[in-house]
Amino acid sequence: MSAFIKNTVFLGLITIVAVLGYYLFVIKDNSSLVGNSAVINQADAESREFLQRLQEIKSVDLDTEVLRDERFRALVDFSTDIKVVPVGRPNPFEPTN
Repeated sequence: MSAFIKNTVFLGLITIVAVLGYYLFVIKDNSSLVGNSAVINQADAESREFLQRLQEIKSVDLDTEVLRDERFRALVDFSTDIKVVPVGRPNPFEPTN
């Protein structure tokens, strides 16, 4: 086989591999995005809603003046600890005689 034919076959194979790679990685990726427009629209709507709520949270201004008030500082904690009581029996299937 002559060098010209070998080079032509080699160049043809390289071209086929390049075209196949372009199809698999570029064209196929774009077609998958077109078919999932409902998913993209839903994600876009959820992103807009998230950003809107984030803006609402950032716009909240908390007034902490009440925490510095003497009446608040004079409050007394009357809470009591809850005692831990065992619940149930070691063997729930045992008769209660």
